[in-house]
Amino acid sequence: MRIVREAEYDLVVIGSGPGGYAGAIKAKKLGLSVAVVEKDAVGGAYVGCAIPAKALLHSAMLYEEIRESSRFGLSVGSVSMNFRETRAYRKRAETAYREKVCGWLDSQEIPVYRGRARVGRERLVTVEGPDAARLYGKKILLACGARPALLDAQMMALPGVETSDS
Repeated sequence: MRIVREAEYDLVVIGSGPGGYAGAIKAKKLGLSVAVVEKDAVGGAYVGCAIPAKALLHSAMLYEEIRESSRFGLSVGSVSMNFRETRAYRKRAETAYREKVCGWLDSQEIPVYRGRARVGRERLVTVEGPDAARLYGKKILLACGARPALLDAQMMALPGVETSDS
C-alpha cells in the first residue's frame, strides 16, 4: 500500500494488535477510509499475548499427555521437553500470525505507517519514524496495547518458570 506523507482519513488507528487491526478492518468494511500507525511489528507486540501463551500451553499440555499416556494403554518411554525447540515453535506461531494480519490489512487496502504516533491538536496524528507523515483523522482509535503483569522476582526465579517472552 502506498504511504502518503500527508493525508486525511475517516479513522486513524494507532496500534496494530488485535484491537487495532480488527477495528481497522471493521471500519474499512463499513466504508470508512482507514490508516494504521504501528511503532513495532504489525500484529502487536505479543508480550504476554495469547498467541505465544497458547503455543507454550499447547506444548506443555502435549508433554503432560505423553507423560500420562500409559493411562490410555500407550507405552512411550522417556519424555523430555526441549525449551529451545518449544521457543522456536512459539516464534513460528507468532510469525505465521503476523503474516496473516499483514495479509488481512493488505487485502482491505489499509496503509500501515511505521513509526511512533503522536496525537496533537486538530485531529492531527504525527508519525515519527520510517514512514514519517502527518495524518488527519476524523476519528482516532487508540489501540496501543498493554504491558504484561509479571510474578514477583522470587516466583520468577523458581526453576521451570517461564514467560511468553523468555
